[in-house]
Amino acid sequence: MFSKYDVTKILFTVLTFPLLFQGDLLSWCLGSSDDTFIMLFKRIFLLLPAAAVVGVCWVTIVALLTLVFRQKRREFAALLFVSWWDLGRAIASFWGGVVKFVFLAIGWVFTLLRICLLGLWYAIQDIVLSPLRTVKGMSQNAFRPGVPWIAVCLTVLWCLIEGLIFTFVMTDLVVDTLSGFSSVELNRFVVQIFLYCAMFAIAIGSFSILANLEGAVKTRNVKQLAVILSVELFSVFFEVVFLYREFVEALVPWFAQYSGGQLNIGVAGVIGIAVALWIGVRGLTWFLFAEHGTPTILAIIRRTGLDGTKATGAGGKMEVFPMVKAAVDRIKSDINWTHEKGDELLSAFVLPPLQIVAAVVNFLNALINSRYLFEIPFKSYKEVLATRDLIKKVSDN
Repeated sequence: MFSKYDVTKILFTVLTFPLLFQGDLLSWCLGSSDDTFIMLFKRIFLLLPAAAVVGVCWVTIVALLTLVFRQKRREFAALLFVSWWDLGRAIASFWGGVVKFVFLAIGWVFTLLRICLLGLWYAIQDIVLSPLRTVKGMSQNAFRPGVPWIAVCLTVLWCLIEGLIFTFVMTDLVVDTLSGFSSVELNRFVVQIFLYCAMFAIAIGSFSILANLEGAVKTRNVKQLAVILSVELFSVFFEVVFLYREFVEALVPWFAQYSGGQLNIGVAGVIGIAVALWIGVRGLTWFLFAEHGTPTILAIIRRTGLDGTKATGAGGKMEVFPMVKAAVDRIKSDINWTHEKGDELLSAFVLPPLQIVAAVVNFLNALINSRYLFEIPFKSYKEVLATRDLIKKVSDN
């Protein structure tokens, strides 16, 4: 027969049976002496469930001891069995939740990489194809009513070319004249820069006088017509005498070479050729493009607006970087999906350990209040009540 000492020892061993394995179990789950990969595996997947089982064993021992003086013992014993079942489900949910989180995290990383690569690809396509779209838009707008940009560009280009020609023609005369006035040798390049700007302004001004003259003729404003005609005469005199005459005189040696020295143009001939040259050049450029480009240039300079030039049709406005904008719009439209997936990823990260913690807390609450505090397993992190709500629920119990 067992002695009193043996019975006490057996009873103590039964009541403290977790001491028989908890140290070795927790030490093995820590895996301090294992390889790094195995240690991480044990600490991630086994340490928390093992600690929960050890803790619940102690709570179960205390709960069984309270059966002696507790009412509704049968219901309480059934509650303990169900609590162990919930702990098992919580451990299984913990393992499954960790695996789910890993797969979701990998999926999110690949999705993020895909978005970045597609955005980069669309940006490259937009950069490469934008010149083609620009040319296409310009070609389409060229056949629609609107601002005559082709005429404007040709007018400006012609003024630049005319300014360049007369700059080379007038450089020697201007340098000699200014050097004679100042008795200082001037830098030809600096003089040419200022002279080119002046020649360009004179060319633009010549076309502007013709544009105002045309407007005065259309409105039949005699007073304005007389003023503009007088200004035009002075303009023609200046351009013929100082610009076109110099150009014609530069060609006189060429005429003399091919005529065998028999051609003597004279001053009147040079002036006549210069006037004919001015009329021909101005007439050709005016009726070809300057008639339509000059009013637009004047409107831009005066900031009076471009009346009657509003483009019509679906192609009046060209969209910049349409592929990138489409990708951004797609991301904006999926913002709710992103929030949902973010909550799902957060739940997959937070809920697995909380399942086990909630099961242990349910054991403790069952010991004290004979009922559960949490309903597990959790489906979302939003199901985990705030501290204030938990305190209120415990107080109600």
